[in-house]
Amino acid sequence: MILYFLIGIFSALTMYLAINKTNRPLVKRFLVVLSFLPFFCILAFRYGIGYDYLNIYDKIFKVIVNGGTSNWELGITLLIKLIGHFSHDSFYFFFIAALFTSIFTYKGILKNSERPGLSLLLFIICGLYMDSMNAVRQYMAISIFAYSLTFIFEKDFKKYLIWIIIASLFHSSVLIMIPVYFFCQSKLTFKKRIIIFFSLILILPFMNQIFMSIISKTKYSFYLTSSYSTANPTYSELIVSSILFLVSSFLYKKGKNNEKFNVYYNLTFLFLIVGILSFKVLLAYRIIMYFKISIIFIVPTIINTIEKKKNKLLFYIAFICLFSGITLIGAYKFGWYDTKYISIFEKWGS
Repeated sequence: MILYFLIGIFSALTMYLAINKTNRPLVKRFLVVLSFLPFFCILAFRYGIGYDYLNIYDKIFKVIVNGGTSNWELGITLLIKLIGHFSHDSFYFFFIAALFTSIFTYKGILKNSERPGLSLLLFIICGLYMDSMNAVRQYMAISIFAYSLTFIFEKDFKKYLIWIIIASLFHSSVLIMIPVYFFCQSKLTFKKRIIIFFSLILILPFMNQIFMSIISKTKYSFYLTSSYSTANPTYSELIVSSILFLVSSFLYKKGKNNEKFNVYYNLTFLFLIVGILSFKVLLAYRIIMYFKISIIFIVPTIINTIEKKKNKLLFYIAFICLFSGITLIGAYKFGWYDTKYISIFEKWGS
């Protein structure tokens, strides 16, 4: 776990230098690549990290390369079949998935974050980096969604839709983000958000039945009779989304003319809403992963909205302590993440 935090600090610092401390294009590119390499390599050369690595991905990879079938999306299936022409070792799948996720995460941060270095640090200390080692397919889709935020700012729904459809080739759940484009364009008052929030609380008991009737007609219907057939409340995400929503609401008057602030404020509100839904709705904890990415964008935007340097520093410290504290407690007390890193070279050497 400490290794991940060290990688986060190194990648964040080199990205900060690239963005803020040089105007020379070659030096800037070199620093961005230097920031990218450890971020990517730790993902690419891991082995057996996360429950799904050996129990799901490695097993289904072998099924597909040996001519079997699965219910995985077309993009993933074609990628595995292509790899199968050259090797039956699942390492190459994880390597390509890590490259894909890292590239689109970086593209999304560089294009859409007001403080790319801080966004990179947050991506790791919030646990997103460790989550991507487990939910491999979904994070390929999430990274594309992070990049597609560009087209919300450009008000180009066609390009946004194209990228979401591409992302759905790796995890079809990302299709739920299509209407998010329109919600992110809205400018709701705090009062209207509170009305929506409490209205949701009132209808919450009925939401699971509605969702179950929908999911029963999809390929995910098997979840209804699996160990995932009950709601899984996301307490930590609810705490974080509540804090970010309240802070954003407090700063709304200062940030409302900033288009990025408004978009990320809306995403944070949806993050909170899905956190509430997770108490009753089956699989809401998987949907919330798309909205959790808002953390890495709203926090830098909040800090940019604060005028006094002293207050900026206090918010920096508060957010870093909050996110790293939750992640470390989750890892060491509740076992959310593998705290020991194992590389593929250890497997090959044994």
